[in-house]
Amino acid sequence: MIRELHGCVQKDLDNNVIAAWHDESHLNRFFSDNDKLVVTLHSGFAHPQKWDMSVDKMIIHLDKNMDEYPRFRGGKK
Repeated sequence: MIRELHGCVQKDLDNNVIAAWHDESHLNRFFSDNDKLVVTLHSGFAHPQKWDMSVDKMIIHLDKNMDEYPRFRGGKK
């Protein structure tokens, strides 16, 4: 997967193209093209803390205070 993604990104760079969401776009395309080779977990494996979705919650993404964690905005403390 990594070699294929690297090749796709390099091909774009060689053609002066950058995907709208950079390498995430390439990753999504890889998953779409290889759906028989990858396992996609349900949204309960990446559940935002304050969302109310009717799925079993396996992993919860905790909300972060941006003043305590400025790196999430690109800032430095």
